[in-house]
Amino acid sequence: MSGLGTGGPRRRPPAGFTLIEMIAVLAIVTILVAVATLNVIGQMKQAARKTEAQSMESMREALRSYILRNKHIPAPADWPKAIAAELGVPLERVTKTRIGYPRFFCEDPTLDIGASTNGTRKLPYVQGATGSVEPLNPRLTFVSTLGTNLPSIATNQSAAFNDIWATIASGVPSSWTTWGASGEDLWIQRLDLRSLFRRVVFNNLDPDHQAPYSIQHGSTSLSQWEVSEDPNLPKPVIEAYAGLDRMPDFLMMALVPPPVTPPASPPPPLVPPSSTVRIASGQRLETWFLETTPIRLLFADESVQAEEFLREDVSYVFENGRWSRYTNYGPRPPLSGFGLLAEQFRTSPLPPGNKFGSNPQAVIEEVFTYLYTYGVWATGNPPSIAPFDPGGSNADQQVPSYQTLLDAQKRLEAISANLVN
Repeated sequence: MSGLGTGGPRRRPPAGFTLIEMIAVLAIVTILVAVATLNVIGQMKQAARKTEAQSMESMREALRSYILRNKHIPAPADWPKAIAAELGVPLERVTKTRIGYPRFFCEDPTLDIGASTNGTRKLPYVQGATGSVEPLNPRLTFVSTLGTNLPSIATNQSAAFNDIWATIASGVPSSWTTWGASGEDLWIQRLDLRSLFRRVVFNNLDPDHQAPYSIQHGSTSLSQWEVSEDPNLPKPVIEAYAGLDRMPDFLMMALVPPPVTPPASPPPPLVPPSSTVRIASGQRLETWFLETTPIRLLFADESVQAEEFLREDVSYVFENGRWSRYTNYGPRPPLSGFGLLAEQFRTSPLPPGNKFGSNPQAVIEEVFTYLYTYGVWATGNPPSIAPFDPGGSNADQQVPSYQTLLDAQKRLEAISANLVN
């Protein structure tokens, strides 16, 4: 019995991980975590970039909408306010990115927009009744970054503006040699205002009347409505990283502010007064109006003939006291002989005793009717109706032109008698 406890084989305890195996496992886990973290950070960075690109596009469309709605192009300092009003967001959402870097707004220093009588023709521009000269270099830019603060930009130098305007996507302007961020974190949004203007030509071919039209003036309503800055923006977090050249990537998406109650809708634009422009006889006015401008075409007596909303380049012609899109008669040659006598008679003053509204114009029209019907009767309509056919006993039915001539003779006698008696 004594050998039963010692004669059998001993069982070895289960083997554990060696130190080398543990180090290898930890190294693999570390690599996997690092890869996953880099992937997550990369996705967050790409999401932040996509959001910023969409924000810049929305701001461009908002400014475009403001300009067309109000017929007013504000100065660059007021673009953020106009954009915020159109989007219904706090002003700080426009002036700064979500991580606190200021955005930059600039116009082409050589921009030329305005009425021909205005010597400066710079922004702001409020559309008037005579429109603008042909817009020259009406280029606007917005610049934004998620990398680091933008460098100092000379807003009055064409070279600096052109350098920004010509920069390709994901590129950096060639003059920004000391800027330390990547072109992938830079966004340049462009707006060429030339595409918002339409060429309009007014031709007055009427020798007797001025050609009147009117439009509604532009409206500057920026001072009437402004959204206050968002108090929920996480400024302490931004300030904590203010000393760094670049905010950590993992904070880019974390700084999205919490939802806030949207501000009230902006008031509708002012309905500006309309003013009438009168183009002298034989004159031509060529101008540029912003798209959707309501143009009111007026008769010679300035009553409304038609109203159109401008959508394309267009030309109008004024003849015989009214507007049309095409030339119907062309310029009238100088009067002479009978025409000159008729014009002198038409423009002569009324006698004091005229009756039933008779006037020289009515007499001239009846003379024309008499001359025309006489020509028809004298020519006849062979073989059924001979020239100068009086029609026998029943002229009413047999020769209508003869009866029409007799009626015109009676009306001419009556109207001329009412004019002088």
